[in-house]
Amino acid sequence: ALATGYLGTDTALGGELTLDRDLAVRSMGAIAERMGIPADDVAAGMLRIATTKVVGAVREITVERGHSPADFAILSFGGAGGIIAADTARELGVPRVIVPPGPGAFSAMGMLMADVAHDYARTRITDLAAVDAEGLEADYRELEMQAEAALEADGFATADRALTRTADIRYQGQEHTVAITLPAGVIDEALAAEVREAFGVAHETQYGHRTEDPVEIVTIRVRGSGLVSRPELPKVAAADGSATPRTARGVWRGGPAGRVDYAVYARDDLTPNVGIEGPAVIEERTATTVIHAGDSLTVGEHGELDITIGPGA
Repeated sequence: ALATGYLGTDTALGGELTLDRDLAVRSMGAIAERMGIPADDVAAGMLRIATTKVVGAVREITVERGHSPADFAILSFGGAGGIIAADTARELGVPRVIVPPGPGAFSAMGMLMADVAHDYARTRITDLAAVDAEGLEADYRELEMQAEAALEADGFATADRALTRTADIRYQGQEHTVAITLPAGVIDEALAAEVREAFGVAHETQYGHRTEDPVEIVTIRVRGSGLVSRPELPKVAAADGSATPRTARGVWRGGPAGRVDYAVYARDDLTPNVGIEGPAVIEERTATTVIHAGDSLTVGEHGELDITIGPGA
């Protein structure tokens, strides 16, 4: 990222760490010489590999589960997320990227806001159409008692606890299962039909088909959640709706374009309603965000960067 120009040398990372671009380029010299290509192309190829790996991971949780990436936005966080977020979204056909405030520490924020969870499971292979409702209910209640005891030990009041029942279900004879959240109540004939329908829909979504074969429960599960209070996210005061780049630098795009000038903005200068057209780089203490020609960015009321992905260049 430093060799291509996505990262710069004029803004110290974290306010203290200054990068050396010459060393970054020199480190790629041996690879460039062996391949017979410029070091800039080696650097761009490394970023391309990183982007491709992320694209593959996103496809696993969208396309391979029956979802179109075009129906979603990408939430980009982590210090390096914004470097490849626009390229990733464009490759997948995702129209929008959101970069939250403080993306380099966003995972830590999420950890502090995450509910405490205790998971319990029991193998119970049984035909859904001939389930022993009382026995199944007794097994679930036993697991729920374990979850309640764990949450009690954690100090959660009764009002701050939630119990969720799920079951791993499959067609008889299959190896793989699908996790289904169960409706409240004892699994009588009516609820069993509801569970079977939910399983059929989920199986078709994940595997592309459903059948009328017998269905069986393999494992029952209970999650006990200790509900953590959520802070109210602060809003940022709007200014005049404009921002001036602090500098510009060349970013290697390869091909005939070669190195293209990107406007460089400081995120601290961006307030709600500010709009930026790519190509541009937005720098902050713990992260860098890159948008390309055809992309546009607006700043939301919480200071989030809302990026619309264009056709690219």
